Amino acid sequence: MKISLSNKSAWITGGGEGIGRAIALRFAECGARVALTARDKDELDSVADEIRQAGGEAISVVADVTKHDEVGAAVRQIVDRWGQLDMVVVNAGTNGTWAPIDELSYDEWAQTVAVNLTGAYSTIHHAVPHLKARGGSILIVSSINGTRVFSNTGATAYATTKAAQLAMGQMLALELAPAKIRVNVLCPGAFNTQIHEKTERHHLDAIKSRVEYPEGEVPLTHGDMGDPEQVANLAAFLASDAAAHITGTPVWIDGGQYRYFIVTDQPKPLASPPGETPIQTPDWVKHAVFYQVFPDRFARSSRIKHLPGLKFKPWGSESIHDGFQGGDLLGVVDKLGYLEELGVNAIYLTPIFTSASTHRYHTYDYLEVDPLLGGDDALRELIDKAHERDMRIVLDGVFNHTGRGFWPFHHILENGGNSPYIDWFTVHEWPLQPYPTEKDVPPNYSCWWNLPALPKLNTNNPAVREYLYEVARHWVKFGIDGWRLDVPHEIDDDDFWRTFRQVVKSENPDAYICGEIWSEARRWLQGDQFDAVMNYLFTGPAISFFAAETYRNDYIHPHLPFEPIEADRFASLIDRMYGYYDWEINFAQMNMLDSHDMARAKWITQDDSALRLCVLFQMTMPGAPCIYYGDEVGMTGGPDPDCRQAFPWHDESLWDYDLLRFYRRAVALRRTHECLRVGELTTLHAEGPVYAFSRNLNGSQAVVAFNTSHERVPVNLKPRHLEGPFKQVWPLESHEGHELSGDELSCTIPPRDAVVLVRGE
Repeated sequence: MKISLSNKSAWITGGGEGIGRAIALRFAECGARVALTARDKDELDSVADEIRQAGGEAISVVADVTKHDEVGAAVRQIVDRWGQLDMVVVNAGTNGTWAPIDELSYDEWAQTVAVNLTGAYSTIHHAVPHLKARGGSILIVSSINGTRVFSNTGATAYATTKAAQLAMGQMLALELAPAKIRVNVLCPGAFNTQIHEKTERHHLDAIKSRVEYPEGEVPLTHGDMGDPEQVANLAAFLASDAAAHITGTPVWIDGGQYRYFIVTDQPKPLASPPGETPIQTPDWVKHAVFYQVFPDRFARSSRIKHLPGLKFKPWGSESIHDGFQGGDLLGVVDKLGYLEELGVNAIYLTPIFTSASTHRYHTYDYLEVDPLLGGDDALRELIDKAHERDMRIVLDGVFNHTGRGFWPFHHILENGGNSPYIDWFTVHEWPLQPYPTEKDVPPNYSCWWNLPALPKLNTNNPAVREYLYEVARHWVKFGIDGWRLDVPHEIDDDDFWRTFRQVVKSENPDAYICGEIWSEARRWLQGDQFDAVMNYLFTGPAISFFAAETYRNDYIHPHLPFEPIEADRFASLIDRMYGYYDWEINFAQMNMLDSHDMARAKWITQDDSALRLCVLFQMTMPGAPCIYYGDEVGMTGGPDPDCRQAFPWHDESLWDYDLLRFYRRAVALRRTHECLRVGELTTLHAEGPVYAFSRNLNGSQAVVAFNTSHERVPVNLKPRHLEGPFKQVWPLESHEGHELSGDELSCTIPPRDAVVLVRGE
């Protein structure tokens, strides 16, 4: 059936990308005049130009649907242009923030409601008077969430607005029927758009529904998402006269998504029940101070014999994604003395295998160290020299996706469907387009975040699994001390990771396995998969409390919600973080203040005293601290790639030596007092600007009290009773004095500082 929308004018909100863009192109193809509304003028103009180049008629009208008057002005401009309005597609929307309800802020809730629900009201409110002149059609783009699916826990604000949109559509269908205005509701499932990447997600694993889908999440397409054009075809039909007798109808277009599910068992308890094997993590990690190295930017050695004529960017030049500055593994060897003096005893290296990117997350060969870094021989020397100093080496494993140059993927590019490696990846159509030229056209093979440079491995293929296990085994045999795993949640398969652990631990029971999980991670930390995760649940609260007055509130990170908090809220977040896991896990967590995936802590906090408080907190809490290279000398920088600048060995005038001395003292404090590494944690005080706790280990005890205010603050604490006097070990240069009377400890905390007292050692 040919659909005609000739001689009709359509208004599409959110028309610059995704489903809105697809509907606009389809309506124009069917003969409609199309008006596009969104906030991004460039996106709107791009779609309008595409329509005009195809012979259609289109205009772009910039407006924010959360601003009632702007929406009214937009519809008036459209009617002034064409004299009529026949079709309205209420498509502007946001996923907003997905988080537990007690963490979802009022502003986050209100913003989602403003866009999805109030924006829908404003659009329809202003459009209806013009639609009444000739009759017409309203299409509201809702979702399966809140209308048919309720298992995406944390999406409460989003699902609520989508449910309300359905109710709105059905109410208005009855109200507007006498005016010959039809109102229908589209309820899409998962489609290939950018909205998923713009969703802020916080701590969702803590409330994740325990469900499985026997027929797959999207049974009709074996898990593949739909294309926006499929929604556009449905929209064109419902807007046309062919659907003249359809109104008040919700239409789900989801491939059967989430339709058939079963509730699974609840996760295992965190503590090991009597008779079960207790959770075990490597003992050395509990006493480690990690140092994260980004190899291309840490240090360049003159001992690497590169091929003649290689050209690197000057050391210390602007940090850009494709600017190789020539750091290498022998450069790390040359700086082991510096790291030892800092107090570091473990080094975590971001990827080092052959790759065509500076960060090397685009792996070409998992069994070869990149020649630009010195090859396998350089890693051999680094491991040997580090082990001589009792330092450990942890590598970064990128097993979810590869680079386009990975040899099996290249084999498919050359041989197409005849390649024996065809099932190592998921190909949607031929020929493969590894270098697409059209904007907003997703790759025709499965990739990480739809990035064509990062084809996703099919880890359901036994051959792929065995290859990755052999990679893990090979480098542990070579002598590394553990793996940090890149985006392991993308390999959504507990059995894969259980076997991975067995392979690694069979070669070295003391090897460390740490996953990059940005949220609560109990699923992976039951003792049968990972030893720990990169503990970003530590990062957010630490910066939010210690830099409450100074942090950059314009810095938005999708996984790190920063907000000014006082000690009571801070203590609640910290207690909850440790409460998620067995203490064997907590002592092995990698606690960081920043990394290569976020802006540097100095840049975020904008205050030296806040940064120092964060560092001292990091060095006195359970979990292995991880220092991002250069933080200790005052390196700063915003989001990637600015956070990956070269270490300033070339210009020590850029070093903050006072900060370096502070880091050395703070690390030494941790390494001197065992109770600060593996002692039991007890909160003693959390009110206003003061947060205090004790660390107890056998007969020794440390009391740590922080003061974020700009005034001296006296505080009375009641640590667990132990015999013997306290000795102040921080700050050494200032003794405000403390007094122990019975079980009560009185002390005065200097402004923007902390007091650390120990006894029983």
